Amino acid sequence: MSVYAITLAFCNPGILDISLRQFHSTRNLDLKLGGHFIVDQCYPMHRPEVDRTLRTLAADLPITILRPGRNLGLHNGFNWAMGQIGSIGNNDIVIGYDGDSLPIHQGWDMALVRAIEGRRSGMNSHEAVVWSTLGNPRSLSDIEDRGYDEAVADGYLRMRLARTAVTNSVCAWRYGWLKAVGFLAEPRAFYGHLEAEMWARLRNSERWAILPDYRESDELRNLHDREYVAYKWFHSHTDTWRGDFESYLNAGCPGLSLSPAEIP
Repeated sequence: MSVYAITLAFCNPGILDISLRQFHSTRNLDLKLGGHFIVDQCYPMHRPEVDRTLRTLAADLPITILRPGRNLGLHNGFNWAMGQIGSIGNNDIVIGYDGDSLPIHQGWDMALVRAIEGRRSGMNSHEAVVWSTLGNPRSLSDIEDRGYDEAVADGYLRMRLARTAVTNSVCAWRYGWLKAVGFLAEPRAFYGHLEAEMWARLRNSERWAILPDYRESDELRNLHDREYVAYKWFHSHTDTWRGDFESYLNAGCPGLSLSPAEIP
């Protein structure tokens, strides 16, 4: 079993720098990665600074930059990167790490893997965890509201097994499961509601585990460019902007003058 990590770089360079350095300063070095692949999704704001930041990070960290030459969106970006790696086997695990993530507990990467690979108690013998996610303020709130089953991996790793879709963030998937269900998909072209789409693809014996003792902070979300925050809302939640972020910028960012509380 090998483990690969993929990050989609699509945010301002300050966020990206903090997030990727946090990945490598908090990961468990006993977990040998087959590679950490950064997909340059051509974030259209601060472009020279993004390029400089990626070059510096590539010099400082054990990462590989992949360049599709355009914004592929969330699900297509991950799917494209997995195709570029090429050597991933069915039993391997892929860690999906957004470029604005901020894990706060040491060894979070090993925890994601052990949730899938570890010896489990509290589950039926025919069940398997194929998707694991770090606890974050939104997922933990969602799962408290919507209910969960409890299980333990390797005698220590607490897992809350989702009963319905909750907010996803830093996560890991069994590659064979992704391939069997047709890889990642979303109802929006570029971003939005991956959780609900992939939840519907879980089969009867397959479970999604949230890890309450290995968490991430939402701190970097507050540093996003205001234009991008508005775009994501209009694209994902109201479905009123169907194009990519660059098209929204080129159109003059309609709706940007609204405060977050006023955005429908």
